[in-house]
Amino acid sequence: MTIPGETPADNPQPAAAPLFKGSLLGRVGRGTGALGFGGILNILSQVALVPVALRFWGEVRYGEWIVLSGVVLALKVTDLGLQVYVVNKMCIAYSRGQREAFQSFLHDAIRVQLWLGAGVIVGVAAALHILPVRHILNLNVASSGEAKLAMFLLATELVIGVPAGVLGGVYRSTGRLPRAAMIGAIQQSAMIISTLVLIALSSRFDVIAASRVAITTVFIVLTVFDVRRLYPWLSLSPRLGSFRSGLAFIGPGLLFLVIALSDFLSSQLLTLIVNARVGGSAVSQFVTLRTASNIGIMGGGLFLSAMWPEFTRLHGAGDQIGLRRALRSFAMIHLYIVGLVSILSVPLVAVLYGRWTSGVYRVDWTVFGLMSIRVIVWGAWSPALALLGAINKQHRVVLALILNALLTGAAAVPLVARYGIAGAAFANLLGDVATVAWMLPRDVSAEVGQSLRAYLRDTGRVLGGALGLPFLFALGAWATDTGVVTTSGVWTLAGLCSAAIMWRLIDIADRESALRLLRPMYLLRRKDKRSV
Repeated sequence: MTIPGETPADNPQPAAAPLFKGSLLGRVGRGTGALGFGGILNILSQVALVPVALRFWGEVRYGEWIVLSGVVLALKVTDLGLQVYVVNKMCIAYSRGQREAFQSFLHDAIRVQLWLGAGVIVGVAAALHILPVRHILNLNVASSGEAKLAMFLLATELVIGVPAGVLGGVYRSTGRLPRAAMIGAIQQSAMIISTLVLIALSSRFDVIAASRVAITTVFIVLTVFDVRRLYPWLSLSPRLGSFRSGLAFIGPGLLFLVIALSDFLSSQLLTLIVNARVGGSAVSQFVTLRTASNIGIMGGGLFLSAMWPEFTRLHGAGDQIGLRRALRSFAMIHLYIVGLVSILSVPLVAVLYGRWTSGVYRVDWTVFGLMSIRVIVWGAWSPALALLGAINKQHRVVLALILNALLTGAAAVPLVARYGIAGAAFANLLGDVATVAWMLPRDVSAEVGQSLRAYLRDTGRVLGGALGLPFLFALGAWATDTGVVTTSGVWTLAGLCSAAIMWRLIDIADRESALRLLRPMYLLRRKDKRSV
């Protein structure tokens, strides 16, 4: 059994690596695709919810639903970061073939989260019974009983989902992230459909909340049966763990919670500064431009989520060479994905931003450019954050993020006063470049046994070669407005050149893995043609 404080190098068992089925690139590709499917469903649900709710509920009732559900979302912090920390430890144990340690970590977490969840539910019930919720939230349509019951049920949904998240981490820690992502997407689809149907029937808030609890419960039961079928050796009753051992996970887990909150707090701080110095209209423009520029982060985030357990697996197996090689390859690929999406979004934003904002705002290219550069810089350093988090070295990440938030806020005060929202965008970029953009690559390079110069050289090749050279010409053609046909041809040529350069930059082994991944698709198409 693994000692909880033990490092992977203390007891490496590389022979356990075949427990993970398929190639690393194949697992990451399938995981990214499955997570992307869930992301698309989330976007579609947000798009569909607004017109349906406005038609059948009206503006006031829909607004009150947003308020109720938004307040309850604060209970997500009851996870205390345990899920990420414990699933990392489970993945390390599984990569070594240490099943008893795997079960022990799972049981420790479940014991703590069950007691914690019960306490939160009791506290929520007491607060709702005492507080004048309808008055505090300024509700005009929903009755007091309806609002309180809806909030209690929504809280129950979130709380029972906390231990379920650790249970779902069994898939992630054993190389079955795509399966977990697809189960989550199906559950999300059921939530979307039931919510839209009940809104169309003009149902009460508490009825919709009850349906969400029912769906969550059903999928928890299905997950239990599925996990027991896939892993007959895994006991789900918390008999091996102890409450005391689980409590020891809270401290390290809280650091993951700080990581999750730091970017949110930094963003909200900038918003408050813009509002205080420039006004509400500038806030709306700043937020909408930031949302448009963050498209690259959405795409890159899916890739990082799929790569996270692979970093943990390699670390747990004691494969330092494999970990260093994986960091190099996936840092380059991640930066390329983020940069490519950010660059290609420029002409789309030019066409769609005015329509999206109903003609109220025009694109401020200085602000959007600074924000897009920051997103590309994020694409360069965030793989370092992912690897450090995946091997439970999150304390290094927290320090860098706190310094980033402090510097960003301090720089934003005078810059926003002088340059408006452009100053806020520059302060955000400055904070990243001065802290996380070099601190995290430095820390992760030391962790895998390479130099910071090597990390910066690899990402610099992607920035300057695969992204910079080809697309400078495309952006120039688009900016000079040389015509639709000419501009389209230049963009296509730039994309082909960019892909060719990137193909040459990645390792030969990665090219071979990519070709093996694509070969079954090619053979399948040939088989279909022969059958016709």
